[in-house]
Amino acid sequence: MDKLSLKELALVTGDILNILDELWRIPQSTSLAGQVMSSASGHGLPHPFFEEIAGPYNSTIGCYESTQINTFKRSPEVLKPIIDDAIVWVHIDLTMRNVLVEIGRVSGTVDWEATEVLAVARSSTSSPGCQGSHLGEILD
Repeated sequence: MDKLSLKELALVTGDILNILDELWRIPQSTSLAGQVMSSASGHGLPHPFFEEIAGPYNSTIGCYESTQINTFKRSPEVLKPIIDDAIVWVHIDLTMRNVLVEIGRVSGTVDWEATEVLAVARSSTSSPGCQGSHLGEILD
């Protein structure tokens, strides 16, 4: 693979941000509205800690509690941003190995089979499911 120039890297970064923006604008179906950790098919996904299918969950808090992150002892000020966080479609493996670049621009993305519906804050981590260090760092 050829290296990208700084200008091309800036263009690719902008393209990826546009992909995220478009992805986050796709509404959930009305039958799944507000549910978290649904696959594109609407079925639950493998639980990050157990060999079982988990979700979808009726709330972001329910999703996090399924991964044994205890939220009931937290203050409302800590939980409010988590509860209010937008629920969006997330490509949980959107890394450069899954981004196709041609002539210095994004020409496509691959590896969509594990797309999930998660809170925006969860979209910034690389691990699938609603577990992750991001929320743990907020709550600890």
